[in-house]
Amino acid sequence: MSFLKKWAISTQQRGPSAPSADGKRTATQVLPSEPERGLPILPNELIPTVLTRLDSRSLFRIAQVSRRFNELATRTWLQRHGIKPSQLSSGHALIDSDFPEEAFAALRCALFLRTQPLTSLSCVMPSVVTPNAIVQLGSLISWFNPRLAMTELDFGLDDMIPQSTVMKPMARALTNLFCVLASDCPTTVFVLKDGLFTCRPDALRRWSPATGHYEGGWSESNYSNVRMHDGSRQNVPTIRSLHTLSVKYPLNSAAASPFDKWKLVVVDVASLTDLQLSIKLLPQEWAAILGALSLPALVCVGLWAEAINTATSTRFFNRHPKIRTIKYMSPAADAVPPGCPPLRLPSLETLNTLVPYLVHILAVPDDAASCAEDDASASDAIIALQRFPRLVHIELRPHVRLHEALLFASAHAPLRALTLWSLAPAHLTPRWPVFPDVRRLTLNESQLVRLLAAGLPGLIARGFPALMKVELNYSWANNTDISTRQMEKEQKAFVEQVRAANPALHMFLFDGKEYSV
Repeated sequence: MSFLKKWAISTQQRGPSAPSADGKRTATQVLPSEPERGLPILPNELIPTVLTRLDSRSLFRIAQVSRRFNELATRTWLQRHGIKPSQLSSGHALIDSDFPEEAFAALRCALFLRTQPLTSLSCVMPSVVTPNAIVQLGSLISWFNPRLAMTELDFGLDDMIPQSTVMKPMARALTNLFCVLASDCPTTVFVLKDGLFTCRPDALRRWSPATGHYEGGWSESNYSNVRMHDGSRQNVPTIRSLHTLSVKYPLNSAAASPFDKWKLVVVDVASLTDLQLSIKLLPQEWAAILGALSLPALVCVGLWAEAINTATSTRFFNRHPKIRTIKYMSPAADAVPPGCPPLRLPSLETLNTLVPYLVHILAVPDDAASCAEDDASASDAIIALQRFPRLVHIELRPHVRLHEALLFASAHAPLRALTLWSLAPAHLTPRWPVFPDVRRLTLNESQLVRLLAAGLPGLIARGFPALMKVELNYSWANNTDISTRQMEKEQKAFVEQVRAANPALHMFLFDGKEYSV
């Protein structure tokens, strides 16, 4: 206000000096006429300049004078904290201020008289985030009605609890924020680190994402056991760093959808590279969650949940073309509906899966059921090459359709490594396909003596002409029925028989240790 006072004094007009009775000239002040007597006239163009000199408390008071002053004061207040008033008209607000608490207050004041609500909010927190700023952020989010459809929060916190003195306040602030995010929804889906879980608001009130506190004392742990939306419990990883929070509401906006009240919260979406899908949910719940989830940096996926059908997983995989590794352990390999496109992953390098799923994705969808057992068609191989041009490693478990899966795998030209689990003598048939370009063969948990008796060395020489390395992982240390001498004897017999059938092969590994030829 000192600026306004100085300006008023400087604008007072003084008239010419007039002589007094003693002959001295004195200054005569010309008083302004009514209604300006005693106060100068403030031009309209100077009002914004005056407002820029006011503090937040004064701006808040002036904003309550009239609609005109509300517009001028809130515009000044917003610009001071990096908020563009023009964005509010489009339903979006971006906060980037070193004083987030004041910025939150400015946004509230600016939106108080607006009839058009916000639909999305982005907030970039300063380099030093206080617990009070997180609490005020939660208060701002809970203030919006209707709920925000999209919320992007940027924290940049590399260490949530660097000192024990701030552990409790920061943990409580985060607990409050997560409770606010989930308070207005019956179920919230959280995606953090490498997994996801669902919960109800009352469960979050007893969980601290920063310390692992849940129904107990304050303690640092890697996981918390949190009650999910269906009453079951799930181990939830502890958040040690928090860079971003991405919130989407609703999970599914379709009319009459049972998930139109669910909310999705993703922690550090830009750096989330691994995702493990293993919790127990219904098929329709998995379809809604994976249909709304988008992770731009995702490269590795592990899928164990049996309720995820092939159509749901295919649509999710196709939206993430950067995926390089898939571990698909769900036994479900049902046919996709007519409207679902086939799986296409240009960056996929490693596929660890069960036999039915491999047959499903490598076969042409329309002809998979009628595919000949003796040979994989050329059209299947060409289409598989187009959809998975970088797939060089396949890992399989035993199954009654193993031979069919091996036929499809052998026809895949880029394949360079093959891993087989629990290979039995019954699998070593004369119809074993030829893998012309495979360089590495790995056998896990296989009975070496029985495989040698069934003719494994000859099969390796015949089926893998380009083989350069053989690796056997059968955990001798866990087998108490065999002595070290017997183990070395079997290893030597295996190496000698394989080299006799394939003299060019010189590298052998047993449980990760190279065998000296």
